[in-house]
Amino acid sequence: MNSIAADPPNIGVIGCGPAGMFFLRQLEKERERLLDLKKKIAESEPVRKGEGSDNGYEYDADTIDQRLFSLPIVTVFEKEGRCGGLWQSKLSSPETNGEESSGVAWSQTKGASRKKTNANGIYDGMWINAPKEIFEFEDYTFDEHFGKPMPSFLTRSQVLGYLEGATDDVIDMYTNINSTIRKSLDDNSSALGTILFNTEVSWIEYSKTDEYFWVETVPTGSIPNASTQEYDPKIVTGHKFDKIIFATGTENLPNMPQREVRLLTGADADNGAAIFDKPILHSSEVKSLGADITGKRFLFIGAAYSAEDLALSFLKRGADHVYVTARRDDAYPVTYTPHWPMDKVTVLMRNEIKEVLPGNRLRMGRMDLPSPVIEDIAKRFYNASHDDFVLEGIDAVIFCTGYTINENMLPNNLRGYKTYGGVEYNTELETKVDKDDWPNIYDTELYGSEIPSETFQNSCGTSVDDHSTVVRADPTGHCLYQIEGAHNHHLINNPGFFYHHAEFETPLLDLDIHSAYILKVILGDIPSPDTMEEMFRQRSLETAEAIRHSQLVRFLYDPVYHEATILKSYEGKLNERSYPSAYQFFKLFSKARRAGHPAGNMIVEKNANATTMKGGTTDAIPSCYDLRAIKFTEDDYHQNDDSNQRAASSSPSTAATTWVFSERGLVFLKQFLDSMEAHWEMQPGTNMTFRDFRFDSYQSVYTGTKPRRFSKLWLEVDDLVGDEGDFHDRTTSTGNNKGRIRRNHDCPTCDTDARSEL
Repeated sequence: MNSIAADPPNIGVIGCGPAGMFFLRQLEKERERLLDLKKKIAESEPVRKGEGSDNGYEYDADTIDQRLFSLPIVTVFEKEGRCGGLWQSKLSSPETNGEESSGVAWSQTKGASRKKTNANGIYDGMWINAPKEIFEFEDYTFDEHFGKPMPSFLTRSQVLGYLEGATDDVIDMYTNINSTIRKSLDDNSSALGTILFNTEVSWIEYSKTDEYFWVETVPTGSIPNASTQEYDPKIVTGHKFDKIIFATGTENLPNMPQREVRLLTGADADNGAAIFDKPILHSSEVKSLGADITGKRFLFIGAAYSAEDLALSFLKRGADHVYVTARRDDAYPVTYTPHWPMDKVTVLMRNEIKEVLPGNRLRMGRMDLPSPVIEDIAKRFYNASHDDFVLEGIDAVIFCTGYTINENMLPNNLRGYKTYGGVEYNTELETKVDKDDWPNIYDTELYGSEIPSETFQNSCGTSVDDHSTVVRADPTGHCLYQIEGAHNHHLINNPGFFYHHAEFETPLLDLDIHSAYILKVILGDIPSPDTMEEMFRQRSLETAEAIRHSQLVRFLYDPVYHEATILKSYEGKLNERSYPSAYQFFKLFSKARRAGHPAGNMIVEKNANATTMKGGTTDAIPSCYDLRAIKFTEDDYHQNDDSNQRAASSSPSTAATTWVFSERGLVFLKQFLDSMEAHWEMQPGTNMTFRDFRFDSYQSVYTGTKPRRFSKLWLEVDDLVGDEGDFHDRTTSTGNNKGRIRRNHDCPTCDTDARSEL
């Protein structure tokens, strides 16, 4: 065997929710692939170059041994007693979030950052809002898991069961030292590592001098000293790591907007002022209401997915009425839903609580109209029916305002570039990169005069009056769900610290792809630039392309385009059915291809002179979502190779190579779009919901299996159990378990556990 230059990296993974589970899954898939190749070589079977991977290695026994040895040793810290993260049923005390909230969480000091938080989770009766077909794994299908067709929409516990089914053998390997699979590994494979349950990470820091991360942990439930916020040293355990994967997700702390909380509780009012003395909850706390829903009236703050799901769930449980406040007219999905079952949901567009009146009455009023104000729009906007009015008989206010990331255990230099304390991202650079050096997305010499974005269908942004003259592409990557100041998922100022979280609208598939991608970065298969300056340059180019190709990102970055879009929406001149999803999915699938993930086959190479793509036609996709007009290069998927920017890239020119959605990718995208359109197709005078529509539109892109229709209307289906036809004893599964890590393991009882929780 050839000499090995260094020990395998020792990695600490913070959190064993889906992100942590999927990283272990991808790591063990790579180990399994290498062991299979080694077996082929030992049996004198031919092994083609790069088999099972895009890395192009020429495999021999020594190469595989070195590769096996280079696989990281992983320790996962999980504060709960089992895996699953938010998909487990937990409750928490929400954190307030606002300008006047305590500065403890943002302090630079070690002790103050240890602000105590409690575990939380998705409410028990939650259903997924998108069809299961858009997060299915190719190597662990729903047919394999359930053994029969299932409805497209699943309960929380069913999704948790699927996640556990996709990773059960891997989790067993890391938690059971006597695991049959663990014992079957070759002696020259690297040590696996472990999962430490009921272990809470209290502090992480990096030593530049010694080049390692120091992680301190305490038993879950430990309480720090009230005055110092320090834990008793006797219960603190220290750990050293070469790299950290921060896999806690972005939805750890329930977000409670400070303005509304203080208004409802009278925190800023004079003594004697009215307060709302009924329950004020976050959506993760609704279990505390128990069965006390029937005949009650509720006000929801926020109009995103949790508001929609809870509103429908409350109607199912007999609520008298639900009012939903939306800060924006384009708050998806609530404001896109024209009709609700039994007409028991009222959506208050651009409305907010103005005052608490005696008797738990709430005076509601319109938010300010963005300028410039056009008279005819203002008349519609300030319709008399939406003037200040009073809500009476509200039995609880529920904040459907999402979550925030918990970074309390991190010092500022591991929190990305969020300018805490006024520290700017580029203070770490040897050569300061000025804002004027960032590319202008409207630079015609760099990009040409054409804007290849999804906004074409709306004719908004194509006029010089509809967009700014200069919009600089911020290299911190502050767009959509990205972590600022990160490149290849690691911090630019500390390439050993990885943020592992979902960035797209299919979070579970997204996390699995990102897990494969992060592993490839750690193994060196996907290189990062050597300097921070070059990483910032590449991030800026990526951001520029995202702004140009994505209507939503451009909406966030360009204030003139933002206003033009809003005004056209008020005037009824905007196609509200257009949704900026095609580019983000293309980007996700391109990342999958680079990482060797199966979802990479959602896109295919297309010759520059070809008129049709490999793998099928584009008949399945509406023309407004067809990205064939946008050319993407092989090595730099975010680059638009018909622009001059290509010449400035350090990547080899591949102008003749473009990538387009494959037939499978088009089916995937079409299903996503159909699931969105189902929301605005709800009809008056019916008790149907979006989960009862378009079931014929969905199918597995891997097996072709069509979902079955609910046996009754979704409003009649139990939230915890699901449709009565859903129960499935996994001991009768006929699946081939091809996605499992089952080396030398044929235990007949492996599938008899109750982890599917159906």
